Amino acid sequence: MNQYRRDAQPTKIVWDLSTDASSRDYQTGEKVVKDSEVPLNFLAKTHDLFYWLDVSVAKEYPTKGKLVVELLKANNSINIIEANQIDKFRILLNPHMLNLSEPIKVTINHDLIGETKVKQDSMIMLRTMLERTDKNEIYNAEINLQFNKQTKQWEIINV
Repeated sequence: MNQYRRDAQPTKIVWDLSTDASSRDYQTGEKVVKDSEVPLNFLAKTHDLFYWLDVSVAKEYPTKGKLVVELLKANNSINIIEANQIDKFRILLNPHMLNLSEPIKVTINHDLIGETKVKQDSMIMLRTMLERTDKNEIYNAEINLQFNKQTKQWEIINV
């Protein structure tokens, strides 16, 4: 096993959401939240998270969904290659992944859907730390995307 190294922030993620990993149980932060005044829905469920992608914001878990997303550090952008059977998701970010002080372009198959300036937020950092309890998977910014059924287009939404 020593010849393998885990990459906590790969530049490309292929996530078949029909392969449910709900048996994963590493969310020890839930106990901290239960003992505080923070609402339990503050944390995403384990199966709603995959590396820096989060579908907990979707109306329901997209059991037949698939997401393929890549980070393009050279031009500070995120390219969505595939987003099937999903109405809403968020991309979690930190300064090691993209330059968060500059606008980030979001594309679908390299066609621009928008450009956004993200706000680094300590609550996002706290939430992701509690969800994962892994120092390599702490994020402090996010981009929320939603599929507009009327225009049949993906949109960047501000939360």
